Amino acid sequence: MPFCGWKIVSAGSQFENLIEEAETMYLRRTHLFAFALLLTLSAAVRADQIDDYVKAQMERQHIPGISLVVIKDQKVVKLEGYGLANVELNVPARPDTVYKIGSVSKQFIAAGIMLLVQDGKISLDDNVGKFLEGTPETWKPITIRHLLTHTSGIVREAPGFDPLKIQNDADVIKTAYSLPLRFTPGEKYEYCNVGYFTLAELISKVSGKPWPEFLNERVFTPLEMNATQ
Repeated sequence: MPFCGWKIVSAGSQFENLIEEAETMYLRRTHLFAFALLLTLSAAVRADQIDDYVKAQMERQHIPGISLVVIKDQKVVKLEGYGLANVELNVPARPDTVYKIGSVSKQFIAAGIMLLVQDGKISLDDNVGKFLEGTPETWKPITIRHLLTHTSGIVREAPGFDPLKIQNDADVIKTAYSLPLRFTPGEKYEYCNVGYFTLAELISKVSGKPWPEFLNERVFTPLEMNATQ
């Protein structure tokens, strides 16, 4: 009997210990769940704050649409589209909407030129006429460096440029050949779109492939810029 009594007491103690462990585990899980919920709610509050800020700025600056990504510690914490990508057709902006970026593309043309310099195929001090046929006498002093830095003296817009048409770069550039330079190359800075049409054509000539294809192979694909066209 004493032996059996000891066994019963021992079993009872073990049962109590199991109860205590279960309660402790339950409390820990409850605390973890509460903490996770708190983080989620906190993130939601931050997200709402971002939404409110973006929408307020869009209204203030009359921005019809925007696609936004917020990255923190190499993790995407916010990915959202706001407003309209196309006002006329009432197309909403999405996180993956592709926008026409206009002259922001100049930095990529410049990168393409610098890749050709890196490859040893051109020099920044090469004259433009070395690569493009039919350039006028007035363009002889103009170098690739002048085109990159908007110091060439070439007019800002080519007379034959039409933003509503798909045009060959070389044809657009030629319409500026007959116009006088606005100043001596290198004398001063003046923004010039024709210069970057010329650089784009130069990339095509030197690389032996259309400049969009060259940039896709050397810039966009390596950087995984898969939505860039």
